[in-house]
Amino acid sequence: MIILFKSPMLLQSLPVPPDNDIECITELKLDGHRMIMSRFEGKTRLYTRHQNEVTTMYPELLEHEIEEGTMLDGELVALDDEGKPDFESLQLRSRSKKLFHQVPLQFVAFDSLYHQYKRMTSKPLHERKEKVAISLPKNQQTLVAHNFVIGQAQNYFQLVKEMDLEGIVVKDPNSVYKINTRSKAWHKIINYSYRDVLVTKLRKKEFGLVVTDEKGHYLGTIEHASIPLRKSLYSLAKVRKEDTNYVEIDPLPCRVKYRNLTKKGLLCIPVLIEVTPDN
Repeated sequence: MIILFKSPMLLQSLPVPPDNDIECITELKLDGHRMIMSRFEGKTRLYTRHQNEVTTMYPELLEHEIEEGTMLDGELVALDDEGKPDFESLQLRSRSKKLFHQVPLQFVAFDSLYHQYKRMTSKPLHERKEKVAISLPKNQQTLVAHNFVIGQAQNYFQLVKEMDLEGIVVKDPNSVYKINTRSKAWHKIINYSYRDVLVTKLRKKEFGLVVTDEKGHYLGTIEHASIPLRKSLYSLAKVRKEDTNYVEIDPLPCRVKYRNLTKKGLLCIPVLIEVTPDN
């Protein structure tokens, strides 16, 4: 029986990168959609990390063929004019086939789960990476192997910060691939930015904090906060009025971390890190 999909191995978070002399595989963290691509019995298939098949949504990825008997783990990204991952463009392309070829896509493969029908998950990562490049078609830029360096995590992260990219990933080069596991052998370090904002509304049906700047301009909705921080904020909130969906409160100063700004100037994936009523 041919296995067409495996749930991918996941990463744990680190606040800062390891020292430069720590032997690890260091990669750019790509701002895209995690995907599993497989080719068995002459057919290429593409799956999200939640096992939804999306092969027909991205016909441009089928113009080139990976090697038969292959399963690759990677990231689907859209590229901007500078060749950087552009998550907003990827979201638009994923919603509409009309943008076929208008939004350049790449499947960037960083791991091999099957090679020539042989299961690779018990092999060390450095060996699996050798199989990635030889499984991909040559002389094209749609299906590519992810670049990496050995060690140099702090230097790499500093470069990522200077280029305003999402972050880095560091991996144990001897790690095996653990299906559907958040492994201690793989870590992500996010290039967060920080900002003081005002919480002006509380969402009722599910946790959400509407935030603005000091001039009242909408900056987005916080959906990530620890339970203690939520309790602290709720205890300080002074209600002005409410409707079916929101409770409006006196503006409450808080501090957030976020990954970047959207093209509309909104905070991308903001996380509440401090309630600062005295600011």
